[in-house]
Amino acid sequence: MGFIKIIISRITLDKNQIKQDLALYSPRYIKKKLETKYLSPENILLPKLNPKWDGVLDDLNKNGYGIISDEFKKEAEILKNMLQELDLYSYKEKDNVLDYSFLIGFSNKTVLAIMKNQFICNLCCSFFKRQAFYRGHPQIISMSSANVTRSSAFPHIDGYKQLDFWLMLSDMNEKTTQFYIYPPEINNLSNDISRKKRKFNSKAKGINAKFGDLLILNVGSNFHFGKYRDKKRVVLHMSTNTGWLPTLNSEKFDSDLLKSCLDKTPDYVKNMFTMFNN
Repeated sequence: MGFIKIIISRITLDKNQIKQDLALYSPRYIKKKLETKYLSPENILLPKLNPKWDGVLDDLNKNGYGIISDEFKKEAEILKNMLQELDLYSYKEKDNVLDYSFLIGFSNKTVLAIMKNQFICNLCCSFFKRQAFYRGHPQIISMSSANVTRSSAFPHIDGYKQLDFWLMLSDMNEKTTQFYIYPPEINNLSNDISRKKRKFNSKAKGINAKFGDLLILNVGSNFHFGKYRDKKRVVLHMSTNTGWLPTLNSEKFDSDLLKSCLDKTPDYVKNMFTMFNN
């Protein structure tokens, strides 16, 4: 008994992790309480989006996704060159090993410039009709079939109130690993994030995107899945939400850098980085 008591006494509970788990997996009434506590302010002041980005906002609302072409190709080239220097861009084809995912910090000027982009931040806040936040550090992700079964191959939604941004570092089409999304009319908003086989009356659509495109995905409300083929898909992945999901203190390790980098940005941009700055 003494040994058991000692073991139990060594166990520490991470309160923020518990809150995150409750927000993701608990019954709806508990989710609503957490949402009331953490949800971001409404009715923030935003400049009007230009016609191109306003059209993408319409696509996002109608179809669950939108694509900005030709605006971030230079940044995509810089990140692709970085991966090539690290011998990571041809990783799967050359070595036939599992693909990779790694966090990339804000000290990378290219990534920080993308995330500070006022149109991206404005689009997020306009879509949610409230202040949006970046959730977690950006990642570079390379995925192919890799001879494994992934949970993301099953239809699912990622929590709720969440937009993901993918800067395409490779082409994505029916010959590569591809993202599939179901039409908005068949989605239920039960916040059931389990990944399992489901039956839908409508077919999922495979999205085509080119190197340098910025793909915006409403993964919080639209069921989607990945179809993993041998030819890989490489993206810079950025995730945003409205603060409903409590964040972990361990993620706030870039605050000093961000204070200087965000000094002259509009409030709605600066506030996108709140979880890293407090």
